[in-house]
Amino acid sequence: MNFPSITTVIGFMSLVGIAQVASAETVRYINGHWFIGEKFEKRDVAVLDGKIVAGRDAVKTVDLRGGYVIPGLAEAHNHNFQNCYLAPQMAQAYLKQGILYSAQLFATDPAGAECAPLFNSGSAPSTAFARIGITSSTGHPIGIARAGAKEAGMDMSFDQLVDGMLIADSVSDLQRKWPHFKTTKTDFVKVILIDEENGLANAKRPELDGFNGVTREVLEALVPLARTAGLRVVAHVDTAADFKLAVQAGVDTIAHLPGYRIAKNRTVKDYQLTEDVVKAAAANAVTVIPTMAASVYHATARPNDASAIAGLYMHNLRLLRKHKVKLLTGSDRFEGSVLDELNALAGTGLFQPVELLEMSTSATAKWMFPQRRVGCLEQGCEASFNVYENDPVKDLARLAKPVLVMKQGAIVARNGKLVKPE
Repeated sequence: MNFPSITTVIGFMSLVGIAQVASAETVRYINGHWFIGEKFEKRDVAVLDGKIVAGRDAVKTVDLRGGYVIPGLAEAHNHNFQNCYLAPQMAQAYLKQGILYSAQLFATDPAGAECAPLFNSGSAPSTAFARIGITSSTGHPIGIARAGAKEAGMDMSFDQLVDGMLIADSVSDLQRKWPHFKTTKTDFVKVILIDEENGLANAKRPELDGFNGVTREVLEALVPLARTAGLRVVAHVDTAADFKLAVQAGVDTIAHLPGYRIAKNRTVKDYQLTEDVVKAAAANAVTVIPTMAASVYHATARPNDASAIAGLYMHNLRLLRKHKVKLLTGSDRFEGSVLDELNALAGTGLFQPVELLEMSTSATAKWMFPQRRVGCLEQGCEASFNVYENDPVKDLARLAKPVLVMKQGAIVARNGKLVKPE
């Protein structure tokens, strides 16, 4: 089967001719295998005005020639679009690979406002933002911001470094500043926890300046404030104790699985989750983004820890799966994506390919946009999907090379190349 020749079998129109604009006329996609959650089903699907619709007379027909169709891929944790110079390049790379949903989990304004034209243009994945980011005055990601400014030769004051962040060293700080931030247009509130049980001591260590988090008291005061404002809370955690604290405080999502690094003066045990904590996470419907792909940074810098980190992921993932904690796919990899995370998770041998496919499409997209019909291929769902020449369940590496990518009824990429708007 020569699937790339799909452009020759579209009846009266070429793919380029229907690109970038959701068709106001019904287009029927025939001879495709469509993912229905556990398997592929051969059927025809009609698309109108950016949505999948019930069967009706079609003006145009597209023959998928036996191709395999899945909802668009979703990246639940990254920061690639928060740098407004890098964002256009990364957005193009994502669309070419069929990554149609993204969550940027510390996209504090003004960066979010500066990037707005890109996302409003439709030339990027549908993107959810944590535009409220909460940390301490010695907390992450201030250290990364400081290092980036230095590398760029920029002399930035502390106020410039933390512009847009909610800095809360105490509950009174949080309560005083929250009214200003709670009206921010955001999809999530992101809060930083890093070794909270030793946080007060760590805040006094110069070498950790910019790499700490908030206190237990700040976290516990934040969750009800966010709930009242109708906002979901995503917690960056580091240790197993941080994970436990986040669950107890009632956060909605945990943005890292402990074990992506092993800090100095810490042992493997400090990052091992326990049965009771994971049971509580399941009972509270906490979702977890493992970010296993991000562990490559520590494993590369300290290769002697690589084996221990792999063991930690196996231990923690087994517990999460045992108690059916909902997992999402996000890599937290600079210039990386959900494809890196899928590769890392598949390498554990703990997941069936069909599980990873469902996780990286339906589960993650719906978490980002719960009010939209996304991550599905049924009547009424947004027509955002990828087509592959061969079954991706049999080889997940195929996910990187869709032959056709459709976003909300408009074809945006074909055979690894963007389709330019007319």
